[in-house]
Amino acid sequence: MTFARWYPTTITLPNGETLIHGGRDQPGQPMHTPEIFVNGTVRPLWNAANEAITSDAEGKWYYPRDFVAPNGRVFGMSGNQMYFLDWAGNGGTQLAGNLPDKTRSHTSTAVMYRPGKIFQAGGTSYGDTQALGSQQAVSVDVTSGWPQVTPLPDMRRRRVWANSTVLPTGNVFVSGGSAYENKLIDPALMAEMWSADTHQFRDLRPAALARMYHSISLLLKDGSVLTGGGGAPGPLNNLNAEIYYPPYLFDGNGNFAPRPVLGNFNPNMGYGAVQEIPFSNAVGISRVTFVRLGSVTHSFDTGQRFIEGGFQQVGDRVRISFPLSRNNAPPGFYYVFIFNKLGVPSVAKIFGLEAAPVPAG
Repeated sequence: MTFARWYPTTITLPNGETLIHGGRDQPGQPMHTPEIFVNGTVRPLWNAANEAITSDAEGKWYYPRDFVAPNGRVFGMSGNQMYFLDWAGNGGTQLAGNLPDKTRSHTSTAVMYRPGKIFQAGGTSYGDTQALGSQQAVSVDVTSGWPQVTPLPDMRRRRVWANSTVLPTGNVFVSGGSAYENKLIDPALMAEMWSADTHQFRDLRPAALARMYHSISLLLKDGSVLTGGGGAPGPLNNLNAEIYYPPYLFDGNGNFAPRPVLGNFNPNMGYGAVQEIPFSNAVGISRVTFVRLGSVTHSFDTGQRFIEGGFQQVGDRVRISFPLSRNNAPPGFYYVFIFNKLGVPSVAKIFGLEAAPVPAG
């Protein structure tokens, strides 16, 4: 890289290149100039350096929450500053207003739950370990080309350094965190589910251990969620993990439900591919969804995004229309889930969009 960086954000752009943004060299010396990494070389975006986005205030340099928007620009949040970043040529930035005061991106959690729609929740004031964490949540919609911030109902508990994970259903699993930054005071053991349709939160099941700073949450291909780690530094240094099994995996009696099975197909494809794939163990298919594989650190999943899939059932086969838009589905690896008529998902198959080869099966 052109600049030394500690805690920068990296995201995949629609053309497969990597944006590197934020971070700092040493205390008091944030890195304002983003870079593009491609084929072993870097290209600084000199005109995209903007201290309002990556200043030391509010720790804005600290993993800026960047996402590729449906129009191909990068939308981001740092502190409570919203902005757009243009990555062509020497780049550029455009400030785009502020988040509500109690929604802080540094210790909050964020994930894209629909193309151009971001779930953002929790957090606290930067550097103030005595400040009470937030329960506030918002949805930030950039599908129109400009952010529209919609307040959501409060989470059921305060969460600093929580994690949010998009599920195969498109709902968001919220876990971990505590009422104060990285303190074992009122830890949020109870996980919550946020519905992307009703915008309501509901309690799920409690975790065995508090998971705060440096914890992770990742969707697995069987539809369960791996939560793990936390600490170093922290009141707990967790060298362990737990697995959460969401309600959609169970029948009405609390037993694991029968699941549809998606057959094999060519997992290496370009945009707009259509494949007819056999399925079994289901009378019919009600839904197809795609979830980009997660890449999570410090309460921010730079990789995950959810896309509803087009499909048509043809006997015991399902004709699936894979993602068409590079902006909505940047190159990389994705899960594809099929659902039966009862809303139970299959174990996912992994496919690549203009990515390294994926073994069939």
